[in-house]
Amino acid sequence: MRWSRQPNGIVLSDAPGCFWLFGAFFCTIGGLAAAAALRSGPLWQLLLGLFMGIVGAATGIYLIYQAPSSRVHLRFADRSLSISRRGLLRRQYETYALGAIQAAYIVQGKDIDGDPVFTLRMRLKDGREIPLTFLWLHAKDNLAAILEQLSPHIVRAETRIEDV
Repeated sequence: MRWSRQPNGIVLSDAPGCFWLFGAFFCTIGGLAAAAALRSGPLWQLLLGLFMGIVGAATGIYLIYQAPSSRVHLRFADRSLSISRRGLLRRQYETYALGAIQAAYIVQGKDIDGDPVFTLRMRLKDGREIPLTFLWLHAKDNLAAILEQLSPHIVRAETRIEDV
């Protein structure tokens, strides 16, 4: 996740391109498996190949869908925070007043190997938790620097460890 300070505020953005490429790889392999199955002989080979192709393509679509690109803009003049997300079959735009935000924090989880990964979230005063990004990163220092930039404008900034 990258951040930049602009005259009208702070902009955070992430780039899930690697996840999208990985998903496209699964879709391609799944499509090739399904196409190869159509040229097979016995019915069981046809059904097995189609099943494997569909599972591969569905996995690729799932990977792409689960990693939308996020752009967070903290506007000083409006005293608002807007989140724009776009991805496969998804475009979402939300705006929150800074007064409605209770805290911004880093959440720690574990990846498939058991190593720590981190992401940013915010909690609203009504109790809802909103992810600022859907990506989990190994670099906690980068997220801590982002949180340090946000903390003067948000009521409370904290690091919270949570098993996800």
